[in-house]
Amino acid sequence: MSFADIAQIIAAAIFSYLLGSVPTGYLLVKFRTGNDIRNYGSGNIGATNTLRVLGKCGGAIVLVCDLLKGALAAILGQIIAGQYFAIICGVLAILGHTFPVWLRFNGGKGAATAIGVMIIASPLSAVITIAAWLISLYFTRIVSLSTIVAACMLDLAVLILHYDAHYSIPVLLASILVIYRHKDNIKRLLNGTEYKFDRKVK
Repeated sequence: MSFADIAQIIAAAIFSYLLGSVPTGYLLVKFRTGNDIRNYGSGNIGATNTLRVLGKCGGAIVLVCDLLKGALAAILGQIIAGQYFAIICGVLAILGHTFPVWLRFNGGKGAATAIGVMIIASPLSAVITIAAWLISLYFTRIVSLSTIVAACMLDLAVLILHYDAHYSIPVLLASILVIYRHKDNIKRLLNGTEYKFDRKVK
């Protein structure tokens, strides 16, 4: 591997993290209302809390942007160094979304960005994960619980479809991070006070 190849890999890794760090929910709410989304609802900067603050259109915009962050990082990794590096760049984008340098490393939960990565890296795993999320949401109306279920299903899908440590270990670590970032939601779930999907900020 030449010095130029190594430089490209390092640059792609840094770019993936910075791309993931773009706080789309924070920026959209700030632009539309002048307020900080972290002061409303769950305090999260992701699509679900944006939906509560701005409605369906705002939530959809943030969801698409967060998906694209993961997808673009994975595409870049794939172009630079193949399928395995696509996973690595995707995980870095998830880390960026979760710990964005622009917001003092306090960001979102990484679920949408993770799905964006898997749409590129393992489309069938992404379809299975999205189906698990939708089914869980239909029956529970609780986004956080559905996301935790989907994160577990993603690990299972990747393990079955890609019995390869290069795939399964990074995906497992990303899933653990997503679940860990839901620790406050888990407390509310145990207390029976978790937000429902149709609950809006007053």
